[in-house]
Amino acid sequence: MGTGITSVLLHNLPYHGRWLFYVSSQAVFLGTIPVGFATIINMIVFVCVPAWGDWAANFAWALWWLDVVMAAACSLYIPHCIMRTEGITLDQVNPSWLFPVIADIVASTSGAIVANVLPNDQHAIWTVITSYILWGTSVPMAIVILAMYYNRLMIHDILPGQVAVASFIAIGPLGMGAAAIQLLGQVSLKLFARNDFIHKAPIAGQFFYLTGILTALILWGFAVVWLFFALATIIRRQITFNLTWWAFTFPLGVFTVATTTLAQELPSKFFKVLGTIFSVAEFLLWVMVACGTIKASLNGQLFQPPPLEAWEKKAKEVEETKKTEDSPV
Repeated sequence: MGTGITSVLLHNLPYHGRWLFYVSSQAVFLGTIPVGFATIINMIVFVCVPAWGDWAANFAWALWWLDVVMAAACSLYIPHCIMRTEGITLDQVNPSWLFPVIADIVASTSGAIVANVLPNDQHAIWTVITSYILWGTSVPMAIVILAMYYNRLMIHDILPGQVAVASFIAIGPLGMGAAAIQLLGQVSLKLFARNDFIHKAPIAGQFFYLTGILTALILWGFAVVWLFFALATIIRRQITFNLTWWAFTFPLGVFTVATTTLAQELPSKFFKVLGTIFSVAEFLLWVMVACGTIKASLNGQLFQPPPLEAWEKKAKEVEETKKTEDSPV
């Protein structure tokens, strides 16, 4: 009750802090809201639908459409806000810019999961089509942002020590994109054949399925590159615990999902063994970060200023250096 009344008070405040939508280092994290909501939808499908039947599937479908609206709003509006922000320089580009577009990728993955249990095939087909569109609006955009981030790494320096763990965020959209395109291919294989979706192409479902596996392999390989860069960024560096350590969990988790899904689709022991290793490592990382968060919350370290300020500090240092170089001797 106390939490509820506090939320009402915050909602009714005359000063809503709208400026947060225009601070690029803060607004990008709004993309995590639909991502978290999508995980709830997935668990409804996995747990509630087998127990409660079709009404739970339709309920999950309704929630999924709400998630689609939120994800699309984040992936389109937040990058536009960053474009409108003056003074953004290349050295300020960081992996957190991927959060808004990751929301669409996660929504497309949830779409495949929800479509697989819908009792109405027409609803399922339109869910799959919408999910493919969401995938198309997000994965290519994520690759564009990764290109900008790669340019930043080549021209400027790697991320500062206390936010170096954020380098793992770059793996997220690639791993999630690989998993999503495979799951969509699996659902398409069943739905398109059963409903004769494309009359002139009776094997359309097989094409979507095979294209999904091929695309997933390409994205998985690209993710390995960024995994190496992330590991190289943190190795031999003294990094104290902070909230950016949660960047270990989700990106590596979705990369593991992509790996285990490939293991299911391909007759390869390599992906099966690797998926098992990654799954165990992901669980241990989650335990480590969760315990670190609890410990930091008890000793007050968790409530220190967020390490993202390191980017702002570095930007000010670069600006001061430029002013010094431009000033007459």
